[in-house]
Amino acid sequence: MSETSGNPFDASAWEQVPGFDLTDITYHRCVRPGPERGTVRIAFDRPEVLNA
Repeated sequence: MSETSGNPFDASAWEQVPGFDLTDITYHRCVRPGPERGTVRIAFDRPEVLNA
């Protein structure tokens, strides 16, 4: 059985995209080298309605 992380988001692989002043949505771009570079990640940051 493999171990899994409680938080799959690796902050070192992403940088916040400037110019988006959003309060409950995060917008990041991948900074890792290779084919995933430039991939964007859009996520909801709404802990009060988790799994809603």
